[in-house]
Amino acid sequence: YVYPGTLVSGFGNVSGAMASYQIGGLRNDLILKSETDDKPLYDFSLADVIGYQVFPGLEAGAGVNFYRLLQQNSKLTSPGKDCVPSSDFGPPMASYNPDSVCFIVEKKDSAGIPVPVDTVTGSYAGIKVMGRFHLDPKAWFGMGPFGKEDFVLYGEAAVLGLKDYPVFYDNILRRIPVMVGFNVPAFGVLDNLSLEIEYYASKNSSDNLFPSYGSWLPTVEGPDLIKYHARDDWKWSVYAAKVLWGHMKFSTQVANDHLRLGGSHDVVSGAEALNTPKDWYWTCKLAYFF
Repeated sequence: YVYPGTLVSGFGNVSGAMASYQIGGLRNDLILKSETDDKPLYDFSLADVIGYQVFPGLEAGAGVNFYRLLQQNSKLTSPGKDCVPSSDFGPPMASYNPDSVCFIVEKKDSAGIPVPVDTVTGSYAGIKVMGRFHLDPKAWFGMGPFGKEDFVLYGEAAVLGLKDYPVFYDNILRRIPVMVGFNVPAFGVLDNLSLEIEYYASKNSSDNLFPSYGSWLPTVEGPDLIKYHARDDWKWSVYAAKVLWGHMKFSTQVANDHLRLGGSHDVVSGAEALNTPKDWYWTCKLAYFF
């Protein structure tokens, strides 16, 4: 999601189309993607991603994503348009309800009485921008005894939503997740051994409960809108993989990331499972490919 800007680890379903053009060290990908994982479903997003080989060993890229540009049902994607605020939750807002998906910003007058000054409506739709790099120093000193992925340093940063909204999305610096990774030399013993670290300073809850029920606003706890659900700004992972006998791949990961375990068969939670620096998990996978 752009709003509320929650991140998800793991694989998702991708449905859409891509057109690519490349000339020399410049590549351009135009992507039309249908939303099949996050509600509201079947909106289309249009993205343009550019990659450029600055010099041997260094590739840089950038992209823009017009998220949910083509909407299957605008009343679902932008539910705040017909919103009537309800539920008195007090300062700094007079109204907030995940069903009404809008709120009133208020200020106190000279007598200390809250006075509504603005009704804020919003949308799931928004604009994402991204920048990335991929640095492989083996292009300068040769492969030697190293594997193809050894010594590669890579990173990415994104802005989840260029538009500000009061209270929840009022600081663009808190909508920028940054990730850096490094492939540790494995000298052919492993095909890949990577370390990744991420920093994301969002003050909002990392849970997806309210978005799952149709709200573009983050999950909050009760009337105290400053008391957000616990979250961990720093995430990390260690990943290793090896191809065996040409058709089998064994991989393992130890991580504190944005793992979401879902809910029960009839109640969605959207909760992020790992909320403190002490939380982590491990997983292994064996896959056959041909």
